Amino acid sequence: MKKLIYKWSLILAFPAIIMAGCSDETLADINRDRDNPSSVPVDVLLPFIETNTAYSAVGGDMSLYLAVHTQLVTGVHAQLHQFDRLIYSPSTFNSTWNTIYTGGIKNSIQMMNIARETGAWHYVGIGQILYAYNASIATDAWGRVPYLEAGTGQFQKPAYDMQEEIYTGERGLIALMDSAIVNMNRSSTASPTGNDFIYNGDMSLWIKAAHGLKAKFITRLSNTSAYDPQEVIDEVALSFVDNSEAFIFNAFGAGATNEHPWAQEENDRAHFAASESLFNMMNAKNDPRIAVYFDDAAANLGPAPNGTAALDQAGDLYDKIYDYVMPDSPLEFLTYDQLKLYEAEAHFALGNPTPANTAYEEAVTASLQRYGVAAADIATYTGQASVFPGAGALTLNDVHEQLYLSFYPFQSQDAYAELRRNDFPVIVNPNGDFLLRIPYAQTELDNNIENNPGTPVSNGVWWDDGTDD
Repeated sequence: MKKLIYKWSLILAFPAIIMAGCSDETLADINRDRDNPSSVPVDVLLPFIETNTAYSAVGGDMSLYLAVHTQLVTGVHAQLHQFDRLIYSPSTFNSTWNTIYTGGIKNSIQMMNIARETGAWHYVGIGQILYAYNASIATDAWGRVPYLEAGTGQFQKPAYDMQEEIYTGERGLIALMDSAIVNMNRSSTASPTGNDFIYNGDMSLWIKAAHGLKAKFITRLSNTSAYDPQEVIDEVALSFVDNSEAFIFNAFGAGATNEHPWAQEENDRAHFAASESLFNMMNAKNDPRIAVYFDDAAANLGPAPNGTAALDQAGDLYDKIYDYVMPDSPLEFLTYDQLKLYEAEAHFALGNPTPANTAYEEAVTASLQRYGVAAADIATYTGQASVFPGAGALTLNDVHEQLYLSFYPFQSQDAYAELRRNDFPVIVNPNGDFLLRIPYAQTELDNNIENNPGTPVSNGVWWDDGTDD
């Protein structure tokens, strides 16, 4: 079966690096220093890590599958049609596991180590952000994963860390953002410029991204005692001021070798159709983003039913989504509207409905603007009491609904995390229960079974239900 992901030219330019849990023989061979990754300069490593994170970790196989599972889209062909029916195996997520640990985590560690040796502290801080971003994708999806021993090259079979430690430990994701902010404020012997595909070397924006990610990581813990809503509010205030500053990879372009991975999926496979459940949610409130999200989903063929759609690669039965997906579409890592919704939720937790409503309204407006909705249509939509009910009537479900809608279609990994954290919206699939975590990759089961906890997909992760297994 042909894989869903096609390697982008920039990724092909670098030597392959084996995953964290690979075989002893392969590791021993790599450890001969044949590829000598320490000789790769940091200004070359950075664009590779950014591209790998965008292309494979954020926009790759997991993104496609989870967009189906969270019903942002409907699978109507091949593997994604099967996954819509909850037909899968541990090998389904091999590619994402491998690329997170080889392209993201391992190379971020290498870049940080090289940068520390030369005093290039700006690269250290960016490396910490990209390392944390990749690690957060892994732990949010699988729960317990290799973290402290991952990607260092010192452990052939890295141990699995508890998710609570991954998030809140002394070397955890939240602490890592604090360290990154310190490092990016230091004098540095080298700083990125045009080799930085995200912020073009603007360290002030990288610092804002770190504050934003810290707010996101803390919000993820809202069902635990580690949640601090005031700290979320404080961190959001130090992050993005509008859509233009958001943490977005925007370096894709036309041509088969450097286009957006979802555009490649469209051109080569056409697995998706418009989601019926998403369309119904939006149509109930006359959401103007319908015209952006779907290909004529308000007329003609109509959206595809989730979990029961017929095979329709040709698009003869259901409306597609590909008017939105372009070869050069931006790929969102963290958006301004996402942070404002986290702020609104934090104000709710503190019992402050007025600032919660203010943040909510700013978020919804920003989301509509980000998707290119006209000002007049924004005014009509937000003029409805069902959309902008006001401080006295706004609910957490309103906040979480807009959060879900804002993730369409590329931020499906965040959608998957938020659906579990918030239990909203309720996903109904006639084929079975919603997966509370995804199955561990078969490659990891084959090569690191001694440390793998083997937790079933019916068990929630720590920040969801308070237990790791």
